[in-house]
Amino acid sequence: MRKYKIALAGYYGFENFGDELLLDASLKILENSGIDLSKVVVLSNDPIQTAEKFRVASISRWSFREVSQTLRESEYLMLGGGGLFQDSTSVRSCVWYWGLVRLAKFCGCVPFGIGQSLGVLHSRISRFLTRDALRICKIFQVRDSYSFEISRKFGVKNLLFGADLALILRCENHESMKDILAKKNILLNLRAHSKTEKFVEILASEFDKPGTLRNFRSKIIGVAMSDDDVNTLMKYRTRLRISKIVLLRDFRAAENLWKDAQMCFGMRLHFGVLSRIFGVRVAMMPYDPKVSLFAEQSNIPCIYDKFVEPSQPAEIPENYLRDICKIMKAL
Repeated sequence: MRKYKIALAGYYGFENFGDELLLDASLKILENSGIDLSKVVVLSNDPIQTAEKFRVASISRWSFREVSQTLRESEYLMLGGGGLFQDSTSVRSCVWYWGLVRLAKFCGCVPFGIGQSLGVLHSRISRFLTRDALRICKIFQVRDSYSFEISRKFGVKNLLFGADLALILRCENHESMKDILAKKNILLNLRAHSKTEKFVEILASEFDKPGTLRNFRSKIIGVAMSDDDVNTLMKYRTRLRISKIVLLRDFRAAENLWKDAQMCFGMRLHFGVLSRIFGVRVAMMPYDPKVSLFAEQSNIPCIYDKFVEPSQPAEIPENYLRDICKIMKAL
C-alpha cells in the first residue's frame, strides 16, 4: 500500500489565479470521488503556500529527489487541468511534463489527465514529447475539440471529451447573480499580449460613445488574475477610465466581485469560466485558440476586429461533476 493515492500536478503555486482555480476544482473532484485528501500530494512551485491555502500535502515540483520519492509513494499521477503541453514561449513546458509522466511510469505510478488542452505545438520535439506522454496516460480527458482532434491523431487511447475543470465550482447564491437590474459594474480583464492594444482601442471607442455601455452610473473594474495583469491594467487605466483594479486571490473574492457586475469583457480563459459560473453576460477577447474554443462551447461572443455585445453564457450541465467522478472511479 502506497502512502498517497494521488500525486497532483499542474501549473500550481505560480500565483496565477486561473491555475489555482484548477487546483481547487481538482481537489473537490477527488473529494467527491471518495478520495481522502490526506492521501493527496500536490507538486507546487510554492509548496508551503499551497499546503496552507488548500490544506493538503505539497512538495516542490523542482526537487527531483522529492518528486521521484513522491511518485514512488503514489498510486496515480494526475495532470489536473489546463494547457500543460504547449510551446508558445518555449519547449520547456513539454519537456517538464513529459519527464514527469515518464518518471511516474518508471516509479510504478499510473499517469492520467483530466480537463486538459493542447496548446500550439510548433516544434517537432514538442509534438514528439506530447505524443509520447499522452500515450502513456491511462486516461486522457480534454476540454476542447481542437485538443481532442490532435490527441486522436497522436493515437491516444482512452481519450475522453470534457470541459474546463473549474466549471465544477459553484457560487453559493447562484440565483441572485442573475438579477442584473440593480447591477452597475463592468468587469474588465486584460493580459499582456501583442493583441491587447487592439482590444483596448475597440473597447475604448465603444466606451467613449455617449449613451452606450459606459454611462455615468457604470464603474469599470479591472480584474487581474496575476501580477502581470495588474501592470497591464494600470497601463490602460486612464484610456479605459478604470475605477479600480482588483487582484483575485480566492473564489469567494471572485463571487463578491461578479455579484455586482452587469457585464464582463476579458482576455483570460478563466475570466470567461468565472463569468459562466456566475451567469453574468460576457464577451471574450481571444489571444489564444483555447479562449475562442471555450467561448464557442459556452455560447459566448468574441471580439476580434470589431465590438460585440456581451451575452448570457450557456448554463453549466448539472451532471458535469458527476461525470468526472465516474472517470475517477473507473481508474
